[in-house]
Amino acid sequence: MPDLKIWSSREINRLKRDMNRLFESLCIDYGLPGTFCQEEMEVEEDDREIRVRLAVPGLCPDDMEVKVTQYGLEISGRREVAGPEGRREERFTRHLGLPCRVLPGEVKAVHKEGTLRVVLPKCTDNQCRSIDIVKE
Repeated sequence: MPDLKIWSSREINRLKRDMNRLFESLCIDYGLPGTFCQEEMEVEEDDREIRVRLAVPGLCPDDMEVKVTQYGLEISGRREVAGPEGRREERFTRHLGLPCRVLPGEVKAVHKEGTLRVVLPKCTDNQCRSIDIVKE
């Protein structure tokens, strides 16, 4: 067995994502409830920003909403699915607590090929300010 290769977590996540998409398309084809947006968010962080990636197959930007505060991110979406009993609406909401403060006014969200990417710039020391405490 010299050709045995150990997969990295990236390869396993890719396989999981592909299998979820296949299962989702089968559910849609047969009018069954699917795994609509059950994939976990991928989060990367460096000293300047936090990057979040979420697969949102079958959704367009008008079907989603991204809300951000200094310490949290919420992504929600909805879509209509046609089935044997008629049309129904599926919804999802994902919450992510952020490990540090971010600048909500500078957050960017991009939808491309079924994937939503959100970039959250971190608050640096010169953008944060200390407040003097007044004794009464």
